[in-house]
Amino acid sequence: MIVHQLVAKEAMPTDLAHRPLAFYGSLIHNQCERRPHFEFGEFSLEWGDQGAQKGWCLYKLGCKGPETMANCPDARYGEKISWNISSGVGCIGCHTPSFWGAMGPAYRRLPSPLPFLPNLTTDLVGGAMVGGVGAVAAVHGVGMTIRFKRYKAQERRAKAKAEADAAAAAAAPEVPDAQTPAPADVEAESATVGTGER
Repeated sequence: MIVHQLVAKEAMPTDLAHRPLAFYGSLIHNQCERRPHFEFGEFSLEWGDQGAQKGWCLYKLGCKGPETMANCPDARYGEKISWNISSGVGCIGCHTPSFWGAMGPAYRRLPSPLPFLPNLTTDLVGGAMVGGVGAVAAVHGVGMTIRFKRYKAQERRAKAKAEADAAAAAAAPEVPDAQTPAPADVEAESATVGTGER
């Protein structure tokens, strides 16, 4: 950090715990080579099981990678030869500020953040969110279908009414306007004017 400040003439960006973001700027989980197995739900459930031998995700064996901000996957250990997750052992979260009090036991999943729901897991939260989004999409689809059907019914009614009005207008006889004089009255008036009667 001191060299960066001397060379760049500015302080290195830090996180809320005043750690340099260059080393603590991203989750270990996002850089982990086992992350694809997490996305596909492929987890090792016991040490040395078939999943562990295939390199599956160690989250269910207590890996703290999803809660730990560090550059371990890039820095590695032993002259960048390996690191604990490549060796088959989950992250224990040793870079987190609350490591000694909140990240243990090392090889068990962290307890639920909600004390009144001790069995709540990210799997359950994710499943509930997916179910909620699916339910909202289904309700929206049903609502749009009903709305479309009502719109089409209104269109049909308006068209039928317009056709009925046009048919009624074509079938009705023409009624002379009350203000227009009948032809006989016009002839009588012109004869009166011609004879000079007043």
